[in-house]
Amino acid sequence: MTENQEKTVPKRTKKFIKRGISVILMIGVLIAAMLEVLTLTEYRPPEREQVAINNFGWESAKPGDSLKVLSWQIGFAAGGGKAADEESVRSNLSGIARETAQLDPDVVFLQEVDRDAARSHRIDEMIELVNVFIDEHELDFTPAFAYNRSVLFVPYPIPPTGLVRSGLLTLTRKQMESAERIQLPNADKWPARLVGFKHCLLVERLPVQNSDRELVLINLQTDAGSSSQGKSEQEKAILGFLQEEADKGNYVIAAGEFDQTFSDADGSLLKYYPEGGCVLSSNIEVRSCERKKTGSEYAGHEPVLLECVLR
Repeated sequence: MTENQEKTVPKRTKKFIKRGISVILMIGVLIAAMLEVLTLTEYRPPEREQVAINNFGWESAKPGDSLKVLSWQIGFAAGGGKAADEESVRSNLSGIARETAQLDPDVVFLQEVDRDAARSHRIDEMIELVNVFIDEHELDFTPAFAYNRSVLFVPYPIPPTGLVRSGLLTLTRKQMESAERIQLPNADKWPARLVGFKHCLLVERLPVQNSDRELVLINLQTDAGSSSQGKSEQEKAILGFLQEEADKGNYVIAAGEFDQTFSDADGSLLKYYPEGGCVLSSNIEVRSCERKKTGSEYAGHEPVLLECVLR
């Protein structure tokens, strides 16, 4: 190696190191800026908030009524993967609506419904579903929606998920009195809290004819990936609410996607059906609760159909 080559090598190395440091500093600045923006725009829902509803004059529930309740984690209508384009999302939503209509439910609990998200090509899936039910199946449901995730930019995986505004949708064909979003405990710490779920209960109260009791419908989704502390806190909050309503003598139906066991539930007040992700008060007779072998091509998950009678 010549003397000139010996002098050139260290200079090139220094230049490479400087460029590497510049890149690292730039990435650090971008990450810091992203965390600041996400902190400033973090979704901070109140503990309880009323949800807008628009009743269509349905008949109210009454003792002796038979009810069919469908619960379905629709996975933002991506068909179990990433939605390739708008057409595929709309096609999957149409399939979800068609399968739902064939089962002819009185109540529908849907989880992971996008209202404005890059992953579902910014289609408002609630509006899309309601319109398909009306236009293609002549079904008018009263909708109620609650966000459980609202993030300006989710930076993972690769490529990033981006904007996500998603949540729980309950559709009913019975008269509804009110709807409320109730925040569940969140054990996530900063910065994971900024891009994660803000899990909640979507609670609807329906009047019951000739009775001072209510039919309380509870749509929920919890995170199977939560810490043991997070699961314990959420289970305690959910169980406390369910038992409080059952203790009042109300009819209680809770269903959705969750990983709790409810081992501490008072069996005289509540009945838990783990095969379908359903919890009901003891004044409701369950005829069947089963997962239907259909619909996974549209949602990546299969729906659960509960058939019951108010006693």
